[in-house]
Amino acid sequence: MLSHKVSGIFVGLWLLIAEHLRLGTWDVIKGWTHCSDHDISPRVALQVVHESALCVNGIRPCHTLGHQGFELLNGLSYIISDEEIHKLLDQHTIPDAIQMQMNLGRLRLANGHYEGKLLAIDPHRIVTYSKRVMPKKKKLPEEPSKKMLQTFFCIDAKTGQPYGHLLGSSGFTATKAAIDLLNLANQINPQSTVILADSEHFTDELLSFINYHPKFDILIPVPYTDKVQKMVKSLTYKRMWAG
Repeated sequence: MLSHKVSGIFVGLWLLIAEHLRLGTWDVIKGWTHCSDHDISPRVALQVVHESALCVNGIRPCHTLGHQGFELLNGLSYIISDEEIHKLLDQHTIPDAIQMQMNLGRLRLANGHYEGKLLAIDPHRIVTYSKRVMPKKKKLPEEPSKKMLQTFFCIDAKTGQPYGHLLGSSGFTATKAAIDLLNLANQINPQSTVILADSEHFTDELLSFINYHPKFDILIPVPYTDKVQKMVKSLTYKRMWAG
């Protein structure tokens, strides 16, 4: 029975075991849960990691992973329920998750996953069905307004590997998220870095932060407004490339 589980339809996930050992993922998860090898909480967290690796959700109610070796992969004999997952997540804060990303990022830096000299930051709004009261937004002008979950990402632009991400409430601006992400990236890899961003990040607060930070520079498009056009026409400078 054990051999059938290990060679089931999720056998590809067993290839992650070597990656977990190489990265030290298990130690990172234990650090986040504040538990030891003999506790169940790290195994619950490992199930969440492996669910993410499958890029699926809503799998526990459907029982699509039961009796296929998935539970064994997490060091358990059964699939953890949604309720138990929620209990684990409720025990931890956002700063705990940021610290975990920092620990993992430093391990990835030591393994050569980052080049670190060019970072890209970008927000993504994802349609959510949350019951919370929140302002509705449009992803496209012709679409109806919907509730949006705000996510913010920072990646190494050369290798495509993520440094970290944040979730935002309705009052969490792209500028505040960008500053928090850049501080996280600097904690992981404190070397001189150029930041790539889109015009959404063209704010006085962010540019002031970059201006006074000793390690950051930024390339960012300016919003194409009449005020900006007049300002650019009044400047004296040498054109070095298009735009």
